[in-house]
Amino acid sequence: MRKSIQYIVFLLYCLLILPILHAQEGLVRKQEFPGKSRNSGVGFAIKNYGYLIGGRTYPGYFNDFWRYSPDSDLWVQKADFPGEARWGAFCATSGSKAYYGLGYKNTINNYHYDFWKYDTDSDT
Repeated sequence: MRKSIQYIVFLLYCLLILPILHAQEGLVRKQEFPGKSRNSGVGFAIKNYGYLIGGRTYPGYFNDFWRYSPDSDLWVQKADFPGEARWGAFCATSGSKAYYGLGYKNTINNYHYDFWKYDTDSDT
């Protein structure tokens, strides 16, 4: 019985404690996001960049568009999204293009039905 308890303790240590210790060693604080804090925005990655678009906060909605470079640890604000501000949108990527759309206008029952394409190569 004692062997079983030792085995269970060892197993719990390996499954619960070691990953936490390993993750803490690998965490490095990066540049803070310079825009306004938000929720329900959309993030996507293409090539070596991360992108953030839209979202909401009380009392408003965003249509701003940001690019993050992990190599230089720098946020750059891109041209605003030309459509209406939204939250809870959908985004998919293919190659150097992102497809962004749908989402909510302001309430859960007030939807957007449009879709947009962003080309990272031409920045349009």
